[in-house]
Amino acid sequence: MATAAVAPPQQMPAAGVAAARQDFLDASPQNPQQETGDQAAAQQGLDEELKAALIEVRRRFKQVYLPKRIIFVRETMRALEALRGNTWALLNDRSAALDTINELMQAMTDGGDDSALHDHNENMYQMFCLSFIAALSVNLGKVRYQPADAEDEEDIEIAKKASTIQAYNDRVNDEDALDQLKLLWLWISGSFFRYTHYAIDKDAAGTTRTPQIQVQRTKINDEGYICPQCGEFTPESQMQAFSGIPKCPHCGAPLAQKDWYDAQFLDLPVQVGEIETANGMTRAEIFNGLMVDASPDAQEIKDTEILDLQIDCVASKVRAAYPAMYNQISPSAGSDAGADGDAAQIGRQLQTTPGSNNRPITTEGLVTYSRCWIRPDSFYILENENLAKRLREKFPDGCKLTLVGNDTFLDATNESLLDHWTWCGTIRGLGLYPFAVGKVVLDLQERLTDVVNIEHAYLARLAFGTILYDADVIDGQALASKVLTPGNMTPVSRTDEETGNEKSLEDLLFQPEFHVDSQIFSQSERLTARAQLLAGIMPQIFGGSDPNVQTKGGQEQALATALGRLKQFVNQLRGEKARYARIAVKCSIDNMDEEMKIVEEGDMSGSFQTVRLLKAELQGDFFAYPETAEGFPSTFEQIQSRIMQLLTDQQNPYVQEVLSDPDNGAAVARYILPDEVTLPGDAQRAKIKKVLNRLAQSKPIMGASKTGQQIVLPSIQPEPDVDDPSVCAQLAKKWLLRNYDQAQTNPGGYANILAYLKISAQLGNEQQAQQALTLQAQAQKVPPRGARKL
Repeated sequence: MATAAVAPPQQMPAAGVAAARQDFLDASPQNPQQETGDQAAAQQGLDEELKAALIEVRRRFKQVYLPKRIIFVRETMRALEALRGNTWALLNDRSAALDTINELMQAMTDGGDDSALHDHNENMYQMFCLSFIAALSVNLGKVRYQPADAEDEEDIEIAKKASTIQAYNDRVNDEDALDQLKLLWLWISGSFFRYTHYAIDKDAAGTTRTPQIQVQRTKINDEGYICPQCGEFTPESQMQAFSGIPKCPHCGAPLAQKDWYDAQFLDLPVQVGEIETANGMTRAEIFNGLMVDASPDAQEIKDTEILDLQIDCVASKVRAAYPAMYNQISPSAGSDAGADGDAAQIGRQLQTTPGSNNRPITTEGLVTYSRCWIRPDSFYILENENLAKRLREKFPDGCKLTLVGNDTFLDATNESLLDHWTWCGTIRGLGLYPFAVGKVVLDLQERLTDVVNIEHAYLARLAFGTILYDADVIDGQALASKVLTPGNMTPVSRTDEETGNEKSLEDLLFQPEFHVDSQIFSQSERLTARAQLLAGIMPQIFGGSDPNVQTKGGQEQALATALGRLKQFVNQLRGEKARYARIAVKCSIDNMDEEMKIVEEGDMSGSFQTVRLLKAELQGDFFAYPETAEGFPSTFEQIQSRIMQLLTDQQNPYVQEVLSDPDNGAAVARYILPDEVTLPGDAQRAKIKKVLNRLAQSKPIMGASKTGQQIVLPSIQPEPDVDDPSVCAQLAKKWLLRNYDQAQTNPGGYANILAYLKISAQLGNEQQAQQALTLQAQAQKVPPRGARKL
């Protein structure tokens, strides 16, 4: 994986901020917008009428999306309630919230303790969610890059470098963690949206120290004498103290006043310190549909008229990003203008409320920060044709409108939605808010919760039923406090004090019997099995097994079938990853300085190398697409099993060729040997790779052969007593093939390693010839030269 140091756009003080913001960076505490909303609008040539028109376009489309979107919001809130433990929740039409079962029961029982009987569940939904994430949190395959024009050198070059750039982007954004978040939203809400943009962030991308230069009057030489005889200059500090006429310490000639020269000063740039600036990075953020309001009818992200990203955050963060709007940004201005705003905002609060609280906990002091992308043709929703055309002229690529709350204007820039957003859903054809993967489990979860509560109610209240007794004969209070221990003797009077008649004990005590169908206790297992079948989350995925399948092969086949069903979601994820990769690479290139330096792992373990990319060489175009994968992404155990099968087929020439590569041997060892075990050739390979790295940074030298002819020699030669010439030649040849383009960009280093390859091959041939002569001599029993005959 690569790491990189990417220089951000030049950070300029107050007067230069507007110029820096031409890269359309989102305002943030580390990259604040110094203008007020009115000043930002004036820079874009927007008057009050146009500002109001932009806000009206946003409001109109949000209103159009409302009827279908509100259903999505409610379904997602219901799923979030189930995930955190409230598996039985009903929508409250008055508050737009979901009432939990204990709230409903408290209302029906006037706060009695019977509500506790309905607050038990076995959270199958949460378990299936974690299993779904674990099963699909594997390597989703690589993204391949191809030039837009195979005959265009610029397109070919950028396609080659794209994987290097994207490797850094994945690392700095922790793509593995984002994969888990993407799977979570597919399970809960059926889709996710990814926002890719350039950001200034010293916490994630680090900082760069640059010299602080000032022009100062600088002394360029000392005062002193220049000898008229020898011409040597002698500073005054080196002159010996003489009582008479000063003399040149070099030749002894006398020095006069005319030989004296004063110090000279010039105005020169001088480093007076260092300036620490935050680095930039291409940031990828994942959002669910509660935060992103788009057209439910759009089949792809390009089909939505607007995309409104809403985030609830503390007012201090927005004030830090927009310091000139400090007084206009307050929690009171943070309500959402959409008709579904209350429900969506409650849903966002529910998302971060821990535990199974009755209600989402609302954080005080929040404001709704909105960035809304409006497509160019969407301005024509306005009845005023003139306003629509004026907006279309101002924002030919589309508009990114930034607001706080309903109508507090912060900024508006010309920006295309498709340059920053990608989308992924469970299935195409059902709009941007398709059904969630876990929807079918959620429906069965309610039935399971109902069954569990029935079981609990029976065991808690009916399994040991109430005993009725004749209060005229038996002292019930005395019996109620009596512990029924074995061998206990409890006196009971059977004589009626009024009549004196004796009664049978059976007539004085009565315990009603309650019966429940015994099938109820196995109903939870049947519901769980049905949920596994409908959702495709079979027991084999989370380490379980099907009791009806008794063979290892049968279990493996069931696992393969279950994973094959889930592959459809993997394909959607891989497609989105390729679309995102193209946007991310272009974003990195557009915002880089003249040179980008990326540090990545070297050829040997623990080593690193710096790759330098010039912006002038990255001006072409390319496409990104997911690598072809016939099967489901492999787990560690599956790869290990395949390697073991290869090792058993030693007669296969392809297998022998693969295993002959020293680096492939190290990869095989990773899957079949413990971590503390190292291969015998590890130290040899590490040494040779370090030598190759040094050779690539220098040039070959000229030497003489045994016959006296001049030959090209590497600056570092193999050591015959230490190095294995065959391994040296093999690794050198592998380096040359992998870095063939350095024949033009680094001809000296390329020629140096080529010379190392040739001399390694020559040493190998000499060793083989010597070994052949030795074996021949041993076969003929001829003593070697110089041995004494006995």
